[in-house]
Amino acid sequence: MIDTRWMAAACKTGLMTAAIALASVGYATTLRLYPGFAEVQEPVSSATTNLNVSLSPAAWAGVIPGTVNLRGLAFSSAVQGQDPAWLTRWEGRLLTLRTGEKTEPVTLIRAADLTIKDTAGEFRRVALAQLSFPELPPLDAETAPRP
Repeated sequence: MIDTRWMAAACKTGLMTAAIALASVGYATTLRLYPGFAEVQEPVSSATTNLNVSLSPAAWAGVIPGTVNLRGLAFSSAVQGQDPAWLTRWEGRLLTLRTGEKTEPVTLIRAADLTIKDTAGEFRRVALAQLSFPELPPLDAETAPRP
């Protein structure tokens, strides 16, 4: 556990570096806190010519475009981007709506406000918890910002 009281004091005076040893994994992560932002440096490796890193929309919101840097890996190009919100992938596709004990197939029309179209052709808004997906939603599905 990191004591945040000394972190706040260190941020006021300038740069503070804390090395967090991850002995079980065999490498170290460096956390640098500056007055206006934070930097995380963690060794990476890849067995193939591609390295994909998935971050939640909340984490991507804090990443300055073009600042992801792969030190120690030889690469000829890097693409830093953000996939669209996970829920937008389901727009226009069939999902299952659960209301109590009843289930019915519905089409997700608009992910931003969870508008669905039911089998009667009617549109309505539902709660995310009422929808079932054919694959596992991400961990932050409930808190992920809508598109």
